Amino acid sequence: MKQSATKTVATYTADSRRPPQEVVKQAKLHIVDTLACIYAGTGTDAVRILAVTNSWAGTPTDIPVPGWGYAKTLDGAAELLGTAAHAHDFDDTSFKTILHPSASIVASLLATAIALSGNHAKEPTGLDFIHSYVKGMEVACKVGEILGDDLTDQPFHTISTLGLLGAAVACASLRGLDAGKSEVALAIACSHAGGILNNCGTMVKPLHCGLSARGAYMAAALAENRFTAITDALEGSYGFFNAVTGGRRSDIELPSIDMRGTDLPPLTGEHFEIVNPGIEVKRYPCCQVAHTGIDGMRKLREREGFDIGKVEKIVCYVSSEKRISYLHCPDAKTPTEARFSMNFAVATAALYGDVTLDHFNKDLLASKDFRQLMALVEMRLQDKSEEDAVDIEVIFKDGRRMSERGTYKPVTWDDIVSKFNSCMGHACQPDDPKPILAVLEKLDVQKDISGIFLRGIDLHVNPGRWLP
Repeated sequence: MKQSATKTVATYTADSRRPPQEVVKQAKLHIVDTLACIYAGTGTDAVRILAVTNSWAGTPTDIPVPGWGYAKTLDGAAELLGTAAHAHDFDDTSFKTILHPSASIVASLLATAIALSGNHAKEPTGLDFIHSYVKGMEVACKVGEILGDDLTDQPFHTISTLGLLGAAVACASLRGLDAGKSEVALAIACSHAGGILNNCGTMVKPLHCGLSARGAYMAAALAENRFTAITDALEGSYGFFNAVTGGRRSDIELPSIDMRGTDLPPLTGEHFEIVNPGIEVKRYPCCQVAHTGIDGMRKLREREGFDIGKVEKIVCYVSSEKRISYLHCPDAKTPTEARFSMNFAVATAALYGDVTLDHFNKDLLASKDFRQLMALVEMRLQDKSEEDAVDIEVIFKDGRRMSERGTYKPVTWDDIVSKFNSCMGHACQPDDPKPILAVLEKLDVQKDISGIFLRGIDLHVNPGRWLP
């Protein structure tokens, strides 16, 4: 008898085998990248307002939140971490699923790791953290690929659907839940799903990630403590798949988990998503759709004859109407809106030769000269074959034209270190990045991860004080 999708995902969640070393190596880069985004995000108004409104600010006897301080509750810490992770739209991206997969997974795992610290029977190692992260990534991305346009055509933000699902898998795995309790965790998490795309370009977009991280953390914690829920939450007439696809899909087919071999296998296919096709680590803190335009402009401004004062028009070509719709703030007035503006991104690259966290400020947006440069940028649908396509074309007042393609280069550890150092400077409470990075580089061999993520705080003064 064919196993249901819910049972297959739950079985995968409970699988204790470790992923292959190449997967572990790549996962470390993405975990550290996401932690960098969390540090940067803790300094944003979105995180500050969220914490103040909920009276979550704590003391050193409460829950440590890297880069920010302390929160009074574990679920509050998860929500703050998730919101911070996505606050600058600097976190990694899956092309296939139109998803930021790591932000909610890492944020919820951090809260879970805090909860388990001091519990010597369950205290997670660095490899446990990576293992759980990989499983969450696999489920979020592979399920998203199967659902395809049936999911992404809906008005839901995928971080609030797929991101939530992956984070729940990761948290259940880190807690060591068996398949039965993992089914319950999935069911609880599904009732936290939501988040409408119309809120993109506002503080609510990163809040979606915070709510997903909190929902995933709570789902696994409740399931471990014998909270009850249905055992077929994903499939069926009133299940998760039906809800998030607008009734187009009520079920999906997943192959049975291959229990042969000593390594954890991919959920589906021959490759882990994080390795092939891979997940893009962002080099610029804005919507990924704008990145090829930024890359192209950076190349163009290095060419002989490029003169920003003689530009008449800048045309950015985008591959689909759906992708164009993500950059819906051409006349951005705030730093948050600017993250979803091709006009802002390309004008910034043209003026400064880069797009960094420091560029998203009100003074630049208020500059009359800069706004005139933004007005020269427009987006068009790509209508050429792949081999002839360009991502950006600059038309000068004298009729000359220059065009370029943007390119994505996979990041190295040195790239991650540079990004981490930059992000740390934007944290609410910055830490010295060197000792943190020295340990994170060897995350897979760390026996106790509490001090790595939690600013060296001794979690063993009162063992178990944060357990749910």
